[in-house]
Amino acid sequence: MRIETVPISRINYLNLRNLILDKGLTMEDTIVLSTENFDDLILEYREIYKESMPIPHILLGVLIREAENEFVPLQSVIIIKDDTKSIRYLEAEDDFNYYEGEIFYRCGYCGNVVNNLGLVLEGQERKRAINYHENYQYKIVKHVDGKCCRP
Repeated sequence: MRIETVPISRINYLNLRNLILDKGLTMEDTIVLSTENFDDLILEYREIYKESMPIPHILLGVLIREAENEFVPLQSVIIIKDDTKSIRYLEAEDDFNYYEGEIFYRCGYCGNVVNNLGLVLEGQERKRAINYHENYQYKIVKHVDGKCCRP
């Protein structure tokens, strides 16, 4: 996973499209916007299409999301290449259940919610996992070496 901050004169659909094409971004990459710039993108989408922007938002196969824990300067974007923590749910918002037999992973040291590689889950993926753990009676929980606790 590589992270790069790229300044953009104006964040809009045309400039994001050009950025995706110029940088050769793929479905494994993510673009992160500041809250203000993401709101501007939502308003532009609404003005163009006369409907609400779908979340999560995919542009040319690249996930465009609002910053959660990252600091993104205004009129800049963060590009995350080979984003292993990305979540691209295309299902309904309320579909938080794992399928039957899916494994729920926890860090064997601190109990944090992680994936099978030990990477800490964030955002919708974390909510989905916690919902499964709290509400599913016959869950499968597996402890792995979490990256959160590696020395």
